[in-house]
Amino acid sequence: MSAVIANHSQAQRASVAAGIVILAAPRWGLSAHRAVEVAARHASHRVLQGQSVAGAVAAARRTARAQGGAA
Repeated sequence: MSAVIANHSQAQRASVAAGIVILAAPRWGLSAHRAVEVAARHASHRVLQGQSVAGAVAAARRTARAQGGAA
């Protein structure tokens, strides 16, 4: 997937990371509200700091796991 979004802005990549986290959140044991919070706070922020989308999603999953999700 990173090849598909490589030529997009950081904001667009952050949006993709947030979307991936939101879609995967139910499998990680997160409610919809919590998924939005995790996606906005962690995945998007990490992409804007220069991390890859895959790395940002992995970090959001680790955060969900640490906060009691099934991730």
